[in-house]
Amino acid sequence: MNRTRASKTWLLFLLVAGTATLLSMPSVSRAAEAGVVEVRGITLEDQVDVNLESDLGQSAAIPVPGLSGTRGWPVRKVLLYVQSSTNAIDVASFDKDPTISQPGTSPGTYYVSRKRVASSQYDTQLPIFFVEDGVTKMWVKDRSDPFQYTDRNPQIDLPKSSTKLDVTISPRRSIRIKAGETATFEAKVHNAGGKRVSLSWLVNNSPKSSDEPDRFSYRFTKEGTYKVAVLASAPDAAQDVATVTVYVGKAPEPKKKKKKDDGGTPSTNDDGGYVPGYDDGYGGYGGYGGGTGSVTDAPGPASPAPATKPDEPKEPDQPPFDDGLETVKGQLVDPAQISAVPSAETPTGSSEQAEPVEDDQKGGGGISKGAMTAVGIGVLLGLGGLAEAGAFTGFGRFRFRP
Repeated sequence: MNRTRASKTWLLFLLVAGTATLLSMPSVSRAAEAGVVEVRGITLEDQVDVNLESDLGQSAAIPVPGLSGTRGWPVRKVLLYVQSSTNAIDVASFDKDPTISQPGTSPGTYYVSRKRVASSQYDTQLPIFFVEDGVTKMWVKDRSDPFQYTDRNPQIDLPKSSTKLDVTISPRRSIRIKAGETATFEAKVHNAGGKRVSLSWLVNNSPKSSDEPDRFSYRFTKEGTYKVAVLASAPDAAQDVATVTVYVGKAPEPKKKKKKDDGGTPSTNDDGGYVPGYDDGYGGYGGYGGGTGSVTDAPGPASPAPATKPDEPKEPDQPPFDDGLETVKGQLVDPAQISAVPSAETPTGSSEQAEPVEDDQKGGGGISKGAMTAVGIGVLLGLGGLAEAGAFTGFGRFRFRP
């Protein structure tokens, strides 16, 4: 029984020791392939093989210092390719310096500054990979001869880094709306890489809720300038934020409803159809004929204006006064144009003579001063009116000279 327990204990010890030995042994790379760089890291699930020619292309190559006509790929470009293809690293957030294996029977490591690897200005100061005569080589600043990888591919080991998320908001440019209107925004994460990303919405740094994580609607009730932001976060990843500016202007004035005219009160809609002083079609305009009103500055009744000026009411004809004389009708004339037919009482030698009247009747009569005065008044008041009143009784007949 004791011997059995001892055997089991011994087997367990050998198993643990063997596992530790395997883990401590450096990984053996496959045979060298021209132009291939292997990248491994703590945050990488699998090793990434980067082909310099096909994955990066000649557009990413730069001249190799000291080697005329030779172009190569800086280590920064290799790491950026891994970052974009896996979304598992962030070149600018390593917690330690990355290392590159050196060829030889006892390979060492070459350290790359984590503070410089993310900046293009150090591309010619950090390692550059290139292919020459079918062999992958690495140029370094402090060596006269480049490293040659004939037995195995160069390996880059990356320390822990935080992936920086890339989030954008739509619309990206600032917008202008009126107070009381609602604006809708959408967010998109471009490098989630299978991570569970959380999105948070803020308006002027104040958190807001949304039924849809990647879609947000908000009603702006007051004038002002607002900042709408979306924050993206995920485990083992650096947060990213995108913002847009919203300018909210004054709310539009409400439309005023026109009052419907009911015929009893004046309309407040001055559209040119209202005529002050217009009566109601019976008296016409104030100041005319039989109208009872007068034209003033005060608005009159709200009846619609007639298309044309109403006819003035005519006075009823009155029967002429029958005094046995003929009524003289016509326009007002100058008294000098009126001549009287002298009566029999006027002496033939009088200086006041009248032209003969072409008529059957004979005779005539003179006009006294009182009669002439009556004629003058008749000129002013209208001969027809005086004649009808009997002012010319006994004067004979008159004739107008055209």
